[in-house]
Order: sequence, then C-alpha cells, then structure tokens
Amino acid sequence: MKAMLRYFHKIDKMERIPNIEQRKIPKTELIYIPDPEFQNIMELDWLVDFYKRVFFLYRETGMRLREPFMS
Repeated sequence: MKAMLRYFHKIDKMERIPNIEQRKIPKTELIYIPDPEFQNIMELDWLVDFYKRVFFLYRETGMRLREPFMS
C-alpha cells in the first residue's frame, strides 16, 4: 500500500503521502514441520502411501488445504 501511494505521489496523482504507521505483530512459533520430523512421518510403516504423497504434495508446493479440490 505504501509503495502504491509513493508511486502515485511520484507521478503527481497525489499532492502528499498520508502518514501510515505499521502495526506491531507479535512473534509466534513457527507452524511448519521441520525436515527431520517430516522424514520420520515419511518412514512410518503404518501410514498408507497415498497419505505420504498428499503430505509431500502440500509440503513441496505450498498449496493451501482446499486448493487441489478447487482446480
């Protein structure tokens, strides 16, 4: 948003740029599965290969949960 407003100011579409303050966002713990844990999941004997491929698809592509079903 700030970049767009600066651009509008630069090409004389705005007289001045409004004051924009960034909000503080608290740091949270990471919500991904680290490589060693993912490897442990892939090595589970009782887990069906289909689910292993599904986990791999989501991890490698970064798709959201419902995206494969919407395409």
